[in-house]
Amino acid sequence: MEKKKIERASGLDFVRFLAVFSVIGAHYILNCGYYRTDLKERGMALFTVCRWFFMTCVPIFMILTGYLKINKKPSKDHYMELVPIMSGYGLIGVLNIFVSNYIYGGIYTWKSGADELFTYRIAWYGGMYLCMMLLIPFFNILWKNLEKKQKQLLILSLLCITSVPSLIPWFFPSYWERLYPLTYYYIGAYIREYSPNPARWKCGGIMSIVLFLVTGGTYLTKAEGVFNWEFLGSIDNGYGSLPVCICAVCLFLLFYSQSFKRKWVRSLLASVSQVSFYIYLFSSVVDTVIYWKMQDKWTDTGQFLSFFFIIVPLSFSLSYVCAVLFKHLFLPFFSPKKYMVHLR
Repeated sequence: MEKKKIERASGLDFVRFLAVFSVIGAHYILNCGYYRTDLKERGMALFTVCRWFFMTCVPIFMILTGYLKINKKPSKDHYMELVPIMSGYGLIGVLNIFVSNYIYGGIYTWKSGADELFTYRIAWYGGMYLCMMLLIPFFNILWKNLEKKQKQLLILSLLCITSVPSLIPWFFPSYWERLYPLTYYYIGAYIREYSPNPARWKCGGIMSIVLFLVTGGTYLTKAEGVFNWEFLGSIDNGYGSLPVCICAVCLFLLFYSQSFKRKWVRSLLASVSQVSFYIYLFSSVVDTVIYWKMQDKWTDTGQFLSFFFIIVPLSFSLSYVCAVLFKHLFLPFFSPKKYMVHLR
């Protein structure tokens, strides 16, 4: 029984690894010049597929939250989990401001820096997660009082009002699209409770088809030859859009129950998983330095692919090292040891 638990957790850790790696991959797409490059250029089709794949990063984190926290109740222990999260956000956010000022020459004043920090523009996911954590126990009360068919209907209804409008805007209005974190949360809760296990070839095949179709849609809707941000991205760049939702769910189902036999692999995945939120925060600091150094290096789209295999692993590795050091050297001063829990 204990062995099964370890193997299942390693699958979840691998899913989280993919999510945080995709965050850094999405940052690369943003910084390498993709969005200002003509889509007809060599290699842009491949990067368009990668762009939509990396967009699953935030949805996967939200699905994981639903999967892992559906049994949480409105208790002190639950809310105290916010202490290391918000401590990390505040400290690393301030570091990000100072590093940006040092490199780019005073782009933040005390006032604008504080405004960036306290309105969560410096790391928007931190603010979203804070609010979600406050509401999770009450989301769970609703969920626990529904039957299976009612839960399915709830998820279907949420998909209709949060994911469908980005693809079919003339059927459902767009008023409720920003509720997409709740959609992903309940999808995660459903997977936790009923453990669906579709054939992997089906999940992989569906995801591949959707990525192909959404890449085609990107080319059909391009604006003046470049990526059109209005395509599926009117709300938070498209994280809640139906194609991204389908890909995120397929990716989660592909690996969440995967077992890894080698102990060192499980240990490495667990180590990354435990500091995934801090990796996300530190990646902005690390990327500020890396892309400042690389800003004059992009000369043609052919270099996008070659630099990807250097910069993304480098950014991930440096962010991971910073996150581990931060967890062990700084967080103990801001939260009791018993609350230094797995950030799930």
